[in-house]
Amino acid sequence: MDNSTDGLKPFKNDIRGHSIKKLQFMFILCAGVVFVFMSTGLRSIGANEKRGNVNTRNNLIFKSENEKTENERARDQIFLQYATSVKFMNELDSYKKTSRLPDVIGIGAEKCGTGALRSLLGSHPMIQVTDKEPHFFDRLRYNRGIGFYKTFLPKVSPHELLFEKTPAYFNWNSSIPNLIKKDVPDAKIILVLCDPTARVFSDYEQEVALGHASRAAGFDFLTESLLAHYSYQLNKRMDKDDEQIEYIAAMFKDYTTSHVLTTGLYYYHLLRWYKVYNRSEIHIIDGEELINNPGKVIKELQTFLRIPEFIISEDLTRSDTGFYCFSHPVVTSQDEKVVVSKTKPHCMSRSKGRTRMGKSGKPRDISITKLRRFYAPYNQKLYKLLGRKFNW
Repeated sequence: MDNSTDGLKPFKNDIRGHSIKKLQFMFILCAGVVFVFMSTGLRSIGANEKRGNVNTRNNLIFKSENEKTENERARDQIFLQYATSVKFMNELDSYKKTSRLPDVIGIGAEKCGTGALRSLLGSHPMIQVTDKEPHFFDRLRYNRGIGFYKTFLPKVSPHELLFEKTPAYFNWNSSIPNLIKKDVPDAKIILVLCDPTARVFSDYEQEVALGHASRAAGFDFLTESLLAHYSYQLNKRMDKDDEQIEYIAAMFKDYTTSHVLTTGLYYYHLLRWYKVYNRSEIHIIDGEELINNPGKVIKELQTFLRIPEFIISEDLTRSDTGFYCFSHPVVTSQDEKVVVSKTKPHCMSRSKGRTRMGKSGKPRDISITKLRRFYAPYNQKLYKLLGRKFNW
């Protein structure tokens, strides 16, 4: 295990520019306050403003200093300073939660684990996440203005980051990258990509659940139809990027459910975003890694977002559903001493991953083989674009 504490240094510049400077001021201001709080046996600080009343013994996991790893001890030392500072600043009238636009936007891809991403980021004490997908830039609600957008977003403190995710942003309306860049110019972008073949089956199940596809016709029939109807024209335009992007958009207008197939043509969708955003502004996550190695993923995300590494691999445990559960640090008292403990793990709902399992059983091997063969050359184009290969 990597026990480096570089990510725990709180004085790096974060993506909001001013937030870490505020925390620096807070830490200096509160240096003497920490001792006072410790000596008065303060019950709980910092976390309740974000997490609600979780600081009861039934909901916390306590470890002695000897039981903690070096990584946990290093994190807890910084987190104690942070939580104390937040508690102190939150008592000032000038330091209140306000409505603002997101700092980080998850754009997709659909059925690649964006729900797990939201849960993972939501476990970080400095990140607030939306409860639902706003779908602001991909629907007519955009015409109601930025003020309307903010009604979908929670209020946040000055030092916190705000994350919203709407997976349809990645591959739907071609104007979305420009709209987001214009209206939320400083937002960083996160994209989760997964095996496009597995994604097709998951998306099909979602379409059936929404009433947009027929379970009676079946997955095999739908994929056979899509490949028969569109694969020749798509393959003919494979190396004509702009023409292909236009054709995919025309397919969607002709037959909305075609996105079940075309969402997995990641290369072309990503090109649209790279025309608007620098590559350093878009962080790409391997969806399989998100499910199987979230410790690595959250470490890289905290580096990308330039925030203290308050969530570490020791906070993640795998549940009997196969998904990981997330804990987060909190400050409370034990034996009249202020200590950092952590919440019991919060596990994702058993409904997560339901579309990967499928109510209609597994697709036929021949359908999977055809899809893998179809996507293979497009995956290679993506790997070349990213300089990175996935296990697809």
